[in-house]
Amino acid sequence: MITLPLGSILASTLVLAAASGGPPKVNIEATCRASEIEIKKLFGNDSKVTTSGCLMQENAAWDELVKTWATFTPADRTQCVQPRRYMPSYVEWLTCLETSKDLRRIRAQERSRGAAPKGARKLAQLTIELQIENGLEASRKFGPVTSASTTRGLRSR
Repeated sequence: MITLPLGSILASTLVLAAASGGPPKVNIEATCRASEIEIKKLFGNDSKVTTSGCLMQENAAWDELVKTWATFTPADRTQCVQPRRYMPSYVEWLTCLETSKDLRRIRAQERSRGAAPKGARKLAQLTIELQIENGLEASRKFGPVTSASTTRGLRSR
Protein backbone atom coordinates (compact mmCIF):
# COMPACT_ATOMS: atom_id res chain seq x y z
CA MET A 1 0.00 0.00 0.00
CA ILE A 2 1.41 3.37 -0.99
CA THR A 3 0.96 6.11 1.57
CA LEU A 4 1.23 9.54 0.06
CA PRO A 5 1.47 12.78 1.97
CA LEU A 6 -2.13 13.67 1.18
CA GLY A 7 -2.22 16.47 3.71
CA SER A 8 0.50 18.38 1.91
CA ILE A 9 -1.00 17.59 -1.50
CA LEU A 10 -4.42 18.76 -0.44
CA ALA A 11 -2.99 21.82 1.24
CA SER A 12 -1.26 22.78 -1.99
CA THR A 13 -4.15 21.72 -4.20
CA LEU A 14 -6.36 24.50 -5.37
CA VAL A 15 -9.70 23.17 -6.47
CA LEU A 16 -11.65 25.50 -8.69
CA ALA A 17 -14.94 24.56 -10.28
CA ALA A 18 -14.61 25.55 -13.90
CA ALA A 19 -16.92 28.37 -14.85
CA SER A 20 -18.31 26.28 -17.68
CA GLY A 21 -19.36 23.53 -15.30
CA GLY A 22 -16.38 21.43 -16.35
CA PRO A 23 -14.09 19.32 -14.20
CA PRO A 24 -12.36 20.89 -11.22
CA LYS A 25 -8.84 22.12 -11.83
CA VAL A 26 -6.24 20.94 -9.32
CA ASN A 27 -2.53 21.42 -8.75
CA ILE A 28 -1.59 18.19 -10.49
CA GLU A 29 2.13 18.99 -10.25
CA ALA A 30 1.96 18.39 -6.48
CA THR A 31 0.34 15.01 -7.10
CA CYS A 32 3.01 14.04 -9.64
CA ARG A 33 5.89 15.13 -7.40
CA ALA A 34 4.47 13.20 -4.44
CA SER A 35 3.88 10.15 -6.62
CA GLU A 36 7.46 10.14 -7.91
CA ILE A 37 8.86 10.47 -4.38
CA GLU A 38 6.77 7.60 -3.02
CA ILE A 39 7.47 5.28 -5.96
CA LYS A 40 11.20 5.90 -5.64
CA LYS A 41 10.97 5.09 -1.93
CA LEU A 42 9.43 1.74 -2.83
CA PHE A 43 11.42 0.82 -5.94
CA GLY A 44 14.58 2.92 -5.71
CA ASN A 45 16.03 5.43 -8.11
CA ASP A 46 15.99 2.92 -10.97
CA SER A 47 12.29 3.56 -11.46
CA LYS A 48 11.43 5.21 -14.76
CA VAL A 49 8.56 7.11 -13.15
CA THR A 50 9.19 10.83 -13.39
CA THR A 51 7.27 13.95 -12.57
CA SER A 52 7.48 15.09 -16.20
CA GLY A 53 6.07 11.77 -17.47
CA CYS A 54 3.27 11.97 -14.92
CA LEU A 55 2.46 15.55 -15.93
CA MET A 56 2.31 14.53 -19.59
CA GLN A 57 -0.23 11.78 -18.79
CA GLU A 58 -2.23 14.00 -16.46
CA ASN A 59 -2.40 16.84 -19.00
CA ALA A 60 -3.62 14.44 -21.71
CA ALA A 61 -6.27 13.13 -19.30
CA TRP A 62 -7.27 16.73 -18.44
CA ASP A 63 -7.78 17.53 -22.13
CA GLU A 64 -9.98 14.44 -22.52
CA LEU A 65 -11.94 15.27 -19.35
CA VAL A 66 -12.69 18.76 -20.64
CA LYS A 67 -13.88 17.37 -24.00
CA THR A 68 -16.06 14.61 -22.53
CA TRP A 69 -17.21 16.11 -19.21
CA ALA A 70 -20.79 16.67 -20.37
CA THR A 71 -21.15 12.99 -21.39
CA PHE A 72 -20.80 11.77 -17.80
CA THR A 73 -23.74 11.69 -15.41
CA PRO A 74 -23.74 14.00 -12.39
CA ALA A 75 -23.84 10.90 -10.15
CA ASP A 76 -20.69 9.49 -11.78
CA ARG A 77 -18.95 12.86 -11.52
CA THR A 78 -19.78 13.03 -7.82
CA GLN A 79 -18.63 9.44 -7.26
CA CYS A 80 -15.38 9.63 -9.25
CA VAL A 81 -14.18 13.20 -8.77
CA GLN A 82 -13.43 13.75 -5.10
CA PRO A 83 -10.21 15.79 -4.92
CA ARG A 84 -10.43 16.31 -1.16
CA ARG A 85 -11.00 12.63 -0.39
CA TYR A 86 -8.51 10.93 -2.74
CA MET A 87 -5.22 12.03 -4.21
CA PRO A 88 -6.27 14.23 -7.14
CA SER A 89 -5.48 12.62 -10.49
CA TYR A 90 -7.10 13.42 -13.82
CA VAL A 91 -6.07 9.97 -15.10
CA GLU A 92 -7.84 8.25 -12.21
CA TRP A 93 -10.92 10.46 -12.54
CA LEU A 94 -11.19 9.82 -16.27
CA THR A 95 -10.69 6.07 -15.83
CA CYS A 96 -13.38 5.94 -13.14
CA LEU A 97 -15.81 8.01 -15.24
CA GLU A 98 -15.25 5.96 -18.41
CA THR A 99 -15.57 2.69 -16.49
CA SER A 100 -18.83 3.79 -14.87
CA LYS A 101 -20.19 4.88 -18.25
CA ASP A 102 -19.14 1.58 -19.89
CA LEU A 103 -20.67 -0.46 -17.08
CA ARG A 104 -23.97 1.40 -17.41
CA ARG A 105 -23.95 0.77 -21.20
CA ILE A 106 -23.19 -2.95 -20.74
CA ARG A 107 -25.94 -3.36 -18.18
CA ALA A 108 -28.44 -1.56 -20.43
CA GLN A 109 -27.51 -3.88 -23.31
CA GLU A 110 -28.02 -6.90 -21.07
CA ARG A 111 -31.44 -5.64 -19.99
CA SER A 112 -32.50 -4.94 -23.57
CA ARG A 113 -31.59 -8.50 -24.61
CA GLY A 114 -33.36 -10.02 -21.65
CA ALA A 115 -31.24 -12.55 -19.83
CA ALA A 116 -27.57 -12.14 -20.61
CA PRO A 117 -25.84 -15.05 -22.33
CA LYS A 118 -23.93 -17.29 -19.96
CA GLY A 119 -20.55 -15.73 -19.25
CA ALA A 120 -21.42 -12.27 -20.59
CA ARG A 121 -21.56 -10.74 -17.13
CA LYS A 122 -18.15 -12.20 -16.25
CA LEU A 123 -16.76 -10.93 -19.56
CA ALA A 124 -18.05 -7.42 -18.87
CA GLN A 125 -16.60 -7.55 -15.37
CA LEU A 126 -13.24 -8.81 -16.69
CA THR A 127 -13.15 -6.05 -19.32
CA ILE A 128 -13.73 -3.39 -16.69
CA GLU A 129 -11.21 -4.94 -14.29
CA LEU A 130 -8.59 -5.01 -17.05
CA GLN A 131 -9.30 -1.39 -17.93
CA ILE A 132 -8.92 -0.40 -14.29
CA GLU A 133 -5.82 -2.55 -13.76
CA ASN A 134 -4.09 -1.38 -16.91
CA GLY A 135 -5.31 2.18 -16.65
CA LEU A 136 -6.46 4.68 -19.16
CA GLU A 137 -3.81 4.04 -21.82
CA ALA A 138 -4.57 0.32 -22.17
CA SER A 139 -8.29 0.87 -22.62
CA ARG A 140 -7.62 3.55 -25.24
CA LYS A 141 -4.90 1.59 -27.01
CA PHE A 142 -6.66 -1.76 -27.30
CA GLY A 143 -10.31 -0.85 -26.89
CA PRO A 144 -12.84 -2.90 -25.00
CA VAL A 145 -12.67 -6.68 -25.10
CA THR A 146 -15.49 -8.21 -27.13
CA SER A 147 -16.92 -11.66 -26.63
CA ALA A 148 -15.91 -12.74 -30.15
CA SER A 149 -12.27 -11.69 -29.77
CA THR A 150 -12.08 -13.19 -26.29
CA THR A 151 -13.54 -16.50 -27.51
CA ARG A 152 -11.04 -16.66 -30.38
CA GLY A 153 -8.20 -15.89 -27.97
CA LEU A 154 -9.28 -18.62 -25.57
CA ARG A 155 -9.70 -21.22 -28.32
CA SER A 156 -6.20 -20.56 -29.66
CA ARG A 157 -4.58 -21.27 -26.31
